[in-house]
Amino acid sequence: MPSVPRLLVAVMLIGGSLGGTQAVPAQPASSLPPGSKTESDTVDLSPTGTVEIDNQKGSITVTTWTRPEIGYRAALSPSAEDSVVATDLDVDHSGEELSFDHDHSWSLRIPGLLTISPDGTSEPIGHFWVVMPETAGLEIDDHASTIEVSGVQGNVNIDTHSGTATVEAIGGNLRLETFSSSATASGLQGRTEIETRSGGITAVFEEFAGPSSAETHSGDLRFYLPADTGLTVATDADTSQFVIDEAFGTPSRDDDRWTLNGGGADLSLETFSGTIELRPLSAYPADR
Repeated sequence: MPSVPRLLVAVMLIGGSLGGTQAVPAQPASSLPPGSKTESDTVDLSPTGTVEIDNQKGSITVTTWTRPEIGYRAALSPSAEDSVVATDLDVDHSGEELSFDHDHSWSLRIPGLLTISPDGTSEPIGHFWVVMPETAGLEIDDHASTIEVSGVQGNVNIDTHSGTATVEAIGGNLRLETFSSSATASGLQGRTEIETRSGGITAVFEEFAGPSSAETHSGDLRFYLPADTGLTVATDADTSQFVIDEAFGTPSRDDDRWTLNGGGADLSLETFSGTIELRPLSAYPADR
């Protein structure tokens, strides 16, 4: 994760003008603070293309549809310390990729009268509401946003420092990294890589189809899988840190490797002081 994330844009879907079955309500212009800048469009994007979103703080909401297009509305708003953000949104687009970025921010502050700051007094706030082709890939590089992603069947890569993430119905592979924030990923079917320092992570597998891994320093990890899943768990956690629900039956153990239901794809787990639990899928979301 970069120490200083680069962006601050916001994107909101244009409501009904985008059509399709996955309509996302547009944020009314009146709800944006004075000094905000907005941009919106619907453009072609390959069903196997990639969407890249960089953000500093705010929110990111991504849903999908079956159309070979991406729809968005982008708004860049000043922080509470600033009055106006004089910055243009940088949207790079080709048939295979669309990315949102911002090279440099500067702002105007008017309390006492007027202050012009090349760097702004604080990072602007960005919010993304995007509808993308369901089979395209998604990459999010973030610092402290609220992130919600659902329905992406391509590969998803989310990297956030202290933002919260909720990910649902991911058909491809998922890579999720946080530093101190919590995250929930459900409806997982592909390979999954999770890394956190102190955040609490919940991963819910509809199907455990390929080798996966998770690493934490002091955060707690909780995994939900079908109780009849065959897998092999490799972990450095001791028995006080690692709990396997009785619904999986009695696993066999060989040093740091645990075999459940005859074995299968590998699940590699590492922790320093956090706890790790394997729970049956039937217990979710009752545990929430």
